[in-house]
Amino acid sequence: MWLTPLGVGAAYYFIPKIIGKPIYSYSLSLLGFWGLALFYSQVGMHHLIGGPVPTWVVTLSIVHSVMMFIPVIAVAINQHVLVARNLWAVKESLPLRFIAFGALMYTLASFQGSIEALRSVNSVTHFTHYTVGHAHLGAYGFVSLIMFGAIYYMLPRTTGRAWPWPRAIAWHFWLVVVGFTIYFVSLTAGGLLQGFAMLDATRPFADSVRVTLVYLEWRSVGGALMTAGHLLLGIHVLALLARGPAWVPQTGYHPEPAVES
Repeated sequence: MWLTPLGVGAAYYFIPKIIGKPIYSYSLSLLGFWGLALFYSQVGMHHLIGGPVPTWVVTLSIVHSVMMFIPVIAVAINQHVLVARNLWAVKESLPLRFIAFGALMYTLASFQGSIEALRSVNSVTHFTHYTVGHAHLGAYGFVSLIMFGAIYYMLPRTTGRAWPWPRAIAWHFWLVVVGFTIYFVSLTAGGLLQGFAMLDATRPFADSVRVTLVYLEWRSVGGALMTAGHLLLGIHVLALLARGPAWVPQTGYHPEPAVES
């Protein structure tokens, strides 16, 4: 409820702002906003399936989780169509790469969350590393990537200084994207195997732990790459503030208003 409106709102601002063209549909943006406001407040309870809460509360959460397909699809059409029609901007703008990728991760995380809320799926994924991977898909793949792009876009404009090492931005992007991909895939695969092992009454509980070990090692590899990207960002920010060259605005950008009236 805190991170999702922050990330979606930031993507809605920065994508058309950087590209210089209006969003695909103003009406879809309203559907995305009010759908999020209506359904999203109840979705968290599906994590308590099988817990000490009334069944109707969990059922209501499952219904709201599935209904989240409506605002998510509306947001996805609005943002992804604009990006797909202007791939030249993704190539030229490194901040937009972060933001566009983060917006895509919002769509994937939301779809995954709606499917995960179903009892048939949740019975396997509950209390496993699969849920941890899903949480990181939303909190990191979605929100953090958009915030990285926002930092790269805003700091030169607020400080009047250019980024001293532009190639370091591309390195940061690939470190976190590749690292997060390894992180998420390993937790998802390991979590599913862990869930099936716990559901098998003929197997001892220790099997559900041992089966995840190799996937946790890969999670560490992915996490190390992500951490390297974070350190690179921190060093780059310090270099910008310490001795960054003067920033010259690109006068040729933003040929059209960022949002339709």
